[in-house]
Amino acid sequence: MMALSIHAQFRMNDGHSNLSQPDFTMVEKNSNGRIKSVRYAATDPNIPATAVDFFNSTCIKCKTDSFALDRFQETDYGMRFERYQQYFQGVLVDDGYYIFRFKNGKMKVVKGNCVNTTNINPQPSLTESEAIDSYASYLGVRKCDIIQSYVDLMVKEIPDTHRKGTTVSLTYRVYLRTFNVTDCFVGYIDAHTGELLLKEKAYYSSSATGQFYTYYNRNLNDQPKSGITEYTNNKYYLADNTRGNGIHTYKQNQSGSTEFFSNNDNIWTRDELGDYNIALDVHWTMEQIYDLMNSQFSRNSYDGSGRLVKSYIDPLATNSYYIPNYDDRFIFAVALGSSVYGPFGSVDVIGHEYGHAILCNTTNFQNGQIGDPKNAIHEGLADIWGIIFEKYITPSADYWKTAEQFMIDGSSCLRNFQNPDDLTAYTQIASTYGHGVFYSSDPHVVGGILPYWFYLLVNGGTGTNGYNNVYQLLPVGFELAVELFSKTTLTFAYLDGCTSFSDVMYAFIDAALDMNNDFLAEQVENTWYAVGLTVEPTHIHNMSYAPGSATYYVYGNSNCTVNWSISNLFGSSPILVPNSNDYSCTVYSNASFGCYLNATINCSGCTVTYSRYISGTSSPSSAGDDILRVIPLSENRYQISLSSRSDGKDKMVCIKVYDVKNLQTKIHDNFEKEDYIFEMFSWKRGFYIIEITMGKKKYTTKLSVR
Repeated sequence: MMALSIHAQFRMNDGHSNLSQPDFTMVEKNSNGRIKSVRYAATDPNIPATAVDFFNSTCIKCKTDSFALDRFQETDYGMRFERYQQYFQGVLVDDGYYIFRFKNGKMKVVKGNCVNTTNINPQPSLTESEAIDSYASYLGVRKCDIIQSYVDLMVKEIPDTHRKGTTVSLTYRVYLRTFNVTDCFVGYIDAHTGELLLKEKAYYSSSATGQFYTYYNRNLNDQPKSGITEYTNNKYYLADNTRGNGIHTYKQNQSGSTEFFSNNDNIWTRDELGDYNIALDVHWTMEQIYDLMNSQFSRNSYDGSGRLVKSYIDPLATNSYYIPNYDDRFIFAVALGSSVYGPFGSVDVIGHEYGHAILCNTTNFQNGQIGDPKNAIHEGLADIWGIIFEKYITPSADYWKTAEQFMIDGSSCLRNFQNPDDLTAYTQIASTYGHGVFYSSDPHVVGGILPYWFYLLVNGGTGTNGYNNVYQLLPVGFELAVELFSKTTLTFAYLDGCTSFSDVMYAFIDAALDMNNDFLAEQVENTWYAVGLTVEPTHIHNMSYAPGSATYYVYGNSNCTVNWSISNLFGSSPILVPNSNDYSCTVYSNASFGCYLNATINCSGCTVTYSRYISGTSSPSSAGDDILRVIPLSENRYQISLSSRSDGKDKMVCIKVYDVKNLQTKIHDNFEKEDYIFEMFSWKRGFYIIEITMGKKKYTTKLSVR
């Protein structure tokens, strides 16, 4: 009888190792002991039926806290998402929430954060007006310079740099719109003392039918593009009231006042707009984005509810940005006098800012303090939206580059997402997590790892990342990658509460799993491995074992072909039989052997070879599986334990450990005790054979080093 086996792979980190629902319910708690996430096993008999049952069964909240449903969403693939907001005696608790994911009516995942509101006095000592005065004083802003102010009372976790944790305070969140548009911050004022506790960025930066002679994106022979305007009092205005609640484009005067762009004949030329000529590009692109979001993603404006799109063309600004929450507007820079940039009016840059608006209004995933990873994540995700919009709106454009149209300093583009190290680009971006320029202070550079990940997901390929880890990726194609990205970013359930790149990785993996596409889910994880965020996933899976045979398979799609082979064989030769009806093969043998099983997959012109070590034995004892046990003591230290000494006569034992790939001997030693401990700090990842000789008998087992 033959037993084919693959031994467990010990992963000494938190890498995602199982793409299916877990076999046991996993609970993760935060530093204050509250539940951070729960992943329920399908077989768990105690899964709560509803969110209310979850709150009642876990005792997660204090008596003074409550959680109220603030939104829900259902999908066409059997998912239902619910989000519950935390309140403390009626006061909103910022970052206090729980999100529930149900699959076919059954609770699957819970994640969130319950803020500890113990010892909080919910009655403010200051009025809203006093909070505004306090924040204005900290900013050095005169009352006469305040155009508009917004105030919200809330409980807020404030980072405590001395204790390396957080403190919880009752605060006023204050936003002041002033003539000084460069100071776009939200301030959190202690509602009892008036102290400024925290500042966070309030904007995100990068970057009738009329006839528009646009500055960029010109038609053949400079023919005008068509766009909707508003005709009022014998004038045409850059205002489209046929889409959602409108798309309005404004002129930001140097005095700080604003006004509509107007025209007498509805034929808009670049010359008549002068320094503001990108207004036509912005207005036309916003219309195209609205139509694309509506037709392809069934979304009415960036918030899903038809929000008015307000764009301001500013000659003094040196960057473009989106201001959420209060002003809720887009600023596009003319960049007068710049020797690096032209006007910020290309489709990718406009789409980038629109991407920020989507994220802010769908996921509650906001920017943080300067240096917070969330800033870089926001920029990277917005870059991906810019790629998508440019690809669909202007298909002939080089959509894997951004701002290539308006660089005037000789650079080929601002950032190159296909080639992060492109020296002709104005800036190089991160391609490996925690390596190289990933430690830049520029969030666009750090966040560049996300559009590069998206490029690899779409196109596949092979390469080596910053840690010298070789990766092999199969392409999923642009359409499937966009479907995954839109489901993840247009659904609040995945990105809410993400504070790290690792959180974002799991959000996309979870979304792929929820789409019931195993090929996509594996390649999503594989691509995160390529950019250094996790360990390499398993590619060849075992389908079944039977006496004398075992069946293995890989994930593929309709564009894939698979060829199976065997290499690095020792022992007798097994029989390999590919199965023609799927991506699997069956291995037959009645004798001892060890080898690599290889699957060479061609998918849309991209070819990779995945390998897995397998072995077979003629009898269980000769394999050594009942004699030898390999026990991990730490990440780089293992113990080999002998469960018996055969007939008890053999005292001296010879041990050999060698690399299967090149047959290089790593250990050759003798010992008399039943346990042997060895260290492998300098060993390369791969498979190793452990061979024990006791008298005239030999036993073998396998070890996987990850």
